[in-house]
Amino acid sequence: MSVFALGHDALDLSQHVHLIEAVVAYAIRWGRPPRVVLGVSNDDLRVDLGDELRARGFDVVEAAHAQTLHGALLRSMATPELHAVDLFVVDAALDGCSPLHAMGYARQHGVTAPTILLSEENEHAPDEAARLDLERCARSRAIESIDRVLLRVLRRRWSERPVAA
Repeated sequence: MSVFALGHDALDLSQHVHLIEAVVAYAIRWGRPPRVVLGVSNDDLRVDLGDELRARGFDVVEAAHAQTLHGALLRSMATPELHAVDLFVVDAALDGCSPLHAMGYARQHGVTAPTILLSEENEHAPDEAARLDLERCARSRAIESIDRVLLRVLRRRWSERPVAA
């Protein structure tokens, strides 16, 4: 079952082309594809989103549990040159702990990668998500929101690092 079969909206073709071009430019400039950590316990949703992101050229680290998400955070902090994360996508229903707690920990330790919180309106207080600078989106619109945030991130980060050797 694909994400699109679940009723998700896709970017129009021109936006999709811009996203693919941004991924290629990023990989050339930084010497690696952009990395997304996908913290989602629901197997179907995680696999569908992971497949969609890989098809767009992203390196996807899947985290089915809070422990795996924390491992990705710790690697990113310990060796950012090897394990830097460009975007976190975390589900409000992540097994093991609150994703708000995990992202709060990340923010306290200097991990500033943009974060999308997949949730429904009544799952988490918007004030807490705003305090942690998390962008909230409904699970049913996940891929569209992820694509838009990734395009913004890649365009902004273009000038932040020198060209890879």
